[in-house]
Amino acid sequence: MRVSHLIFRAVLAALGATFVVTVPAAAQTHVDVVPYVGLYVPTASMVTGNSSGFQPVTQQATFALGARLTVWLPSGLSIETTFGYAPSSVNSAATYDCCNAAHVFIASNRILVPVVVGGPVLLRLGGGLGLVAHGGRAYIHTGGATALAGVASGGLAIKLYESRLTLRLDAEDYVFKPDLSAEPGCDRGGYTGVCGHLMRSTGYKSPLQNDLVLSAGLALSPGGH
Repeated sequence: MRVSHLIFRAVLAALGATFVVTVPAAAQTHVDVVPYVGLYVPTASMVTGNSSGFQPVTQQATFALGARLTVWLPSGLSIETTFGYAPSSVNSAATYDCCNAAHVFIASNRILVPVVVGGPVLLRLGGGLGLVAHGGRAYIHTGGATALAGVASGGLAIKLYESRLTLRLDAEDYVFKPDLSAEPGCDRGGYTGVCGHLMRSTGYKSPLQNDLVLSAGLALSPGGH
C-alpha cells in the first residue's frame, strides 16, 4: 500500500511537471507518445550476503514494458517523462520458492540534449530524476523498497523513410541506494520474502544500484522529428 501510494504521487508529479512545460509553449512544441518494449537488467544485489552463509538478494533480468511522453521544445531540447514495468522476481535462494515473486516500477523525468543531428538520425543524451519501486509477494513487510534515483540516458531517434514514424532505441541507467528493513508483521522464518531474510541476517548492506533499461519503441512524430 505504501509503495502504491508513492508511485501514485510520483506519477502525478511527473504529469504535472510535463503539463507546466507544455501548456505555456503549446504553439511552439509538440508531443510524442512512445510505447516501448525492452530489457530490464539489475547489475547489483539488493542485499549482500554475509559470513553466515545467507545468499544475497538479487533481482532477475527480465523484459520491460513502458511508455515515454516526450515534449519537443523549439530549442531542440526535449523534456521526457518515462514509465515502465518489469516482472522481475527475487532469487529463490534468498527468499524460498514460495515468496520470491516480485516486480519493479520505474519512472523518470529527464532533459534530453541533442548531440548529433545528421540526416534521419538524432542522438540525444539525457539526465534527470526518477523513482524505482520494488513490490510484490517478496517485498511484503519490507520497508525502503522504493527509492529516488538519478537517471542518465542515451538514445537514437531514427526517422523511417518518408513517414512520420520514428524508431527509438534507448538505454537508461537508474542509480539509487535502497534502505531495506523488516517492518512489523514480518515472519522471521522468511516466508514473507525479503523481510525474513533481513531478520535472519546480520551485517547486511544494500549496495548502490545500477538498474539498466534497454528498449526499443516506435513513435508517431507529427512535428517531423
